[in-house]
Amino acid sequence: MRSLEEDMFTEDIYEEANFTDAQFEEMLEWIKKRRFYVISILIEAKDIETDKDVIIEGSVLKSFEYSLYPRTMVVLVENVIMAEEKVDIPYFIVIEKSRFELYRNRISRKPRKGTITKNIQLVVEGIQEIRGFLEETGKESRKVKEKLLIKNYKLRNDFKNDTGNEVVILKRDYSKKFSHISNLARTHDVKAILEGTYYFFDKQVDAVVKGTILHLDESPEKLQLKLVTILQKDRDIIKLFLEKGDFIEILDEIKQKGFYPDILFLQMNKEKKRHKNVIKVKNLTISFGKRTIIDKASFDIQRGSIVGIIGESGAGKSTTVKAILGELKYQGKITIMGIDAKKTKQIAPFMGYVPQDLSLMYHDFSPMENMIHFGRQYGLDEKVIARKAKDLLEDLQIPEYISKPLGSLSGGQKRRVSVAIAMIHDPDILILDEPTSGLDPMTRFELWKFFDKINKMYGITLIVISHYLDEIE
Repeated sequence: MRSLEEDMFTEDIYEEANFTDAQFEEMLEWIKKRRFYVISILIEAKDIETDKDVIIEGSVLKSFEYSLYPRTMVVLVENVIMAEEKVDIPYFIVIEKSRFELYRNRISRKPRKGTITKNIQLVVEGIQEIRGFLEETGKESRKVKEKLLIKNYKLRNDFKNDTGNEVVILKRDYSKKFSHISNLARTHDVKAILEGTYYFFDKQVDAVVKGTILHLDESPEKLQLKLVTILQKDRDIIKLFLEKGDFIEILDEIKQKGFYPDILFLQMNKEKKRHKNVIKVKNLTISFGKRTIIDKASFDIQRGSIVGIIGESGAGKSTTVKAILGELKYQGKITIMGIDAKKTKQIAPFMGYVPQDLSLMYHDFSPMENMIHFGRQYGLDEKVIARKAKDLLEDLQIPEYISKPLGSLSGGQKRRVSVAIAMIHDPDILILDEPTSGLDPMTRFELWKFFDKINKMYGITLIVISHYLDEIE
């Protein structure tokens, strides 16, 4: 016979919450506070045309960094029941509310006397047909939007950690997240379901397809999907244009040929097999004349780590980094991604360097102009650079300074721009030489938060030179 204590530890622990459609904002806030957990959802609705009850079961999807879209909830549908029978289902439901609708909800819950409330309600009745239950795409499988009246949302949190390996990206955000998706495809096996439109010259077909996202080293401005299967009902039509094994370009703007997605659902699987140790140093010795600066140093740096090189001025910190970069002669052996560090042209694409001296940037240029100038040195197309520049400056939280002269920025902002420049070619390793030198303590602290974010978001190995022991710790 089990004890009460044993029952307490074996009993499932979960929480549930119910929300009406008028409580949409409160529901999103509830989800945001639990964004690090998997949230299940059951939606109770009514089909207006048939007057039948509809139950939709699924899970709430999030974008990168566990974020939700403003006034929007995306559900990965697992089951739909109408009149106690299972029916064919769309793979995603995008429940989207306008500012006006949310404002109307607040008023309708607290009605006030007078003509204002009545007038607003009349307007609401007039636009009832364009309520944002589902994103408009024109697809037959998604036209539930005009028939469905949502009555209630039931949410459940079983306190199961969300690994962050499944993310959703809506069309409005695709261009901004292009570089991030490309970087993920370079480092991980990324499966995807895409819903949108396939363009084939003068033809266009609505489609839902599944496959693997591919990063093209020779064409970093492109993303491809290796097609595995076609998911929607009218698959015979799309098969006139596509078949298993085809390579489809994923478009961020409408072109003659390719797939223009409304929704991308990504599943990040295992990391691709690459060098575990991105840098290997063995018996490194550096001398200037008769003076030995570095004497038989050996160490390995693992992929995705943050490594600090600390010491007083003249201790050999910068000398060690210059040897890794292949900028001075040394004895011993250094390999970068398995390549001899002396082969500087071969290792250059893997390395990003943020110098201590900020004067190496052009202060009359804007951050965008600086990034285009330095990006061209890696043979990158200007359009690719511009897209990556916007992404990086937004991730570093200085997008508003993209067109302002660099000289007008503060020291901390200039440092972030120098980091963005060093990352423009998607390096595997980022070396930062005294990155917080000359900055006040608060700015130093904020900058370190961004370095940690870069390491986690981009998977870049960071090597930081500093004489601040507390920072390295």
